[in-house]
Amino acid sequence: MNKTPCASCFNPKSTHTCDQCGVRICKKCLQQNAASDYPLMQKVPAILEKEIFCPSCFDKDVLPLAQDYQAKEQAAHNLTYFSKIQSKETRLMSRKEPAITIKDCHDRQEVILKLAFMTVEMNFNSMIDVDTVSEKLRNGGYQTLRWSGSAVPVNLDLEKLELREKRRLS
Repeated sequence: MNKTPCASCFNPKSTHTCDQCGVRICKKCLQQNAASDYPLMQKVPAILEKEIFCPSCFDKDVLPLAQDYQAKEQAAHNLTYFSKIQSKETRLMSRKEPAITIKDCHDRQEVILKLAFMTVEMNFNSMIDVDTVSEKLRNGGYQTLRWSGSAVPVNLDLEKLELREKRRLS
């Protein structure tokens, strides 16, 4: 049996090892992380793919990245976007950036959310020309849909956009 005490609380029953620094920690002190907690990231950083952390490594390495992810996810939920059929509203907007695409999603909302997250990661505040396409997949008697989509990330002056919308509603 291992006689090394926990590095955090000095409990003699240290059953786990930190994946980052390699110190022994007990079950009460361990901090868990899973790569599945970050479904919107296209490429999960290597530190977030590890699962077991001591409290100091978790606070120093994982927590800032997790908080950054949550802030970007919140911004993606609140992102302004215009679909491709709203071309009258977006015809004068600049399309300098190339379109971003996403493939193999389970539903339309997931496509839009992943596109929005990618837009926020690229430091843009809106998407235009959002286009989602579904494709039927048939496996014998079972049928499902696979969604894909594209969008053009842009920076819009949202205050002017809100003023224009208020004028239109009055």
